[in-house]
Amino acid sequence: MSEVTNHGQCPTCGRVAADWSAKFGASKGRQRVDTEDRAAPFRDWRRSLGRPYYVCDIDQVEWRMIDGRPVPVAVMELTRVDGNVAIPATYLEAILTRFTKRDGQGAATKAFAELMGVKAWIVLFRWDMSELWLYNLTDGRGWWRRDKRAVGKWIEDMGLEEG
Repeated sequence: MSEVTNHGQCPTCGRVAADWSAKFGASKGRQRVDTEDRAAPFRDWRRSLGRPYYVCDIDQVEWRMIDGRPVPVAVMELTRVDGNVAIPATYLEAILTRFTKRDGQGAATKAFAELMGVKAWIVLFRWDMSELWLYNLTDGRGWWRRDKRAVGKWIEDMGLEEG
């Protein structure tokens, strides 16, 4: 692995010292201070290959370290609602239509979760994180409305039910 130069920039990858020094605890966090979507050029190119090929990104895999090994506990697809208007049932239904009928995203996410031995979830969150909704995509039920505290507790408790 290359060392950071005296100028604070890695000669191999170009990261600057501030990128390396950010502290994120035990979780992989944002490793850069900018907000550029650095994967967009590859994703756009990859999607141009067309059918019969299919690709989708999984937004998040929740892990627990058990006996020093990473163990998956959930697969999550994240979707955001902007603004402050009330969320009608038709909006929630449109999200499910997108995941389960229009796109292959729901089927791919469920298949990935099954391979991992966990459940797939859709997490809808309001732009300011004041409200969140949970949908169990694996079991086809949900849209439970929760606040950040309750969703945080739900995430913390994942994986505990098996031991």
